[in-house]
Amino acid sequence: MLCADSRGSLWRSAWDPTVIPTAKSSKRRKQELSNWTHKQVHSDRVTAVSEAHELIVTGSYDRTLRLWDRKSLKQVALFTCQAPVLCLEVNPVCPGMGVCGDSLGNVYFLSWTSFPIDG
Repeated sequence: MLCADSRGSLWRSAWDPTVIPTAKSSKRRKQELSNWTHKQVHSDRVTAVSEAHELIVTGSYDRTLRLWDRKSLKQVALFTCQAPVLCLEVNPVCPGMGVCGDSLGNVYFLSWTSFPIDG
């Protein structure tokens, strides 16, 4: 599961959709919440998060769109827009393509390939 915040952090956690929390499972719930990890990925609020195969794509008010390796959370690519990024969508059929829009009304059609990650 992925989410982001207004401080520029990306949060992730393993999520099991078969687990249904109950009132009696508050201790377990606290343990589940402690499984979240986060990383500062932008200098301003994150406005969009999407997954693209082995990548995570984020957009932000800092005017950047960034690609991250899903496993290591290392940044593998950066694209700068003319204004804050407001929306982002990765092509579900071809995860190496995406589109984003900024607050000036610009629309950017992007494509990327796999990136080697240095261990």
